[in-house]
Amino acid sequence: MDQVPQLLLSEFQQARQLLYRELMFRVQHLPRLHAWALKDHLDADAFGWSFSQHRENAELLKGSATALLTAIQASKALRDSFVETAVDGAKDRRTKAIAQYEAVVDEFLKRLLVLIHMASGQPLRESELLSVTWRNTRRRRNVYLKHGLVILYTTYHKGQQQTCKFKDNIRLLSAAISDLLLDYLTWVIQGGCQIGNNRCMITLRHASQSGSNKCKRVALDHAWPEHQTTSQ
Repeated sequence: MDQVPQLLLSEFQQARQLLYRELMFRVQHLPRLHAWALKDHLDADAFGWSFSQHRENAELLKGSATALLTAIQASKALRDSFVETAVDGAKDRRTKAIAQYEAVVDEFLKRLLVLIHMASGQPLRESELLSVTWRNTRRRRNVYLKHGLVILYTTYHKGQQQTCKFKDNIRLLSAAISDLLLDYLTWVIQGGCQIGNNRCMITLRHASQSGSNKCKRVALDHAWPEHQTTSQ
């Protein structure tokens, strides 16, 4: 048990480095987000709603959808990495660079998963943790802002198939982990739709008991039909 704090610190440091250095390109002018500075409407049930749509957050989140694309356009090194120019002058995204970026997203999410799983109270069950959504889809979201922290609200009951009754399962993320999640959702998820091949970086690879890799939706940005969530 003495090794758990060391593990969490190591995972946090690696997640932070991956997010701010690799995924956000060390961009300094983007504000670091904190739950206490953002507003949320806990009862909003409109499709697609999340804290990012609250009107009191508009100024703080201004330009979030294109911030990383703007950073690429403003940096020759990043342009050379992500954009290739054909002989006729046509420009296109470098598929290898996109794949590498998405691989870093996966590495970041693995570490964020460990932090959320182990540092927010009793560990969540796999079915709860890997079905978390941050904006309303065909069902209500699971990520809320309250009391200056990020709240994960899920429901579970081991006898749910027989009773059709669910129990509330609420987790409060620490301020440090909340900040990582908010910056990822705001700058990478939304900006990722501009960088990636419309994948929006919403999948999380994890090893199943059989050892195979599956893709599960996490931090869902768009509502994908079930048949479009594939296993790898």
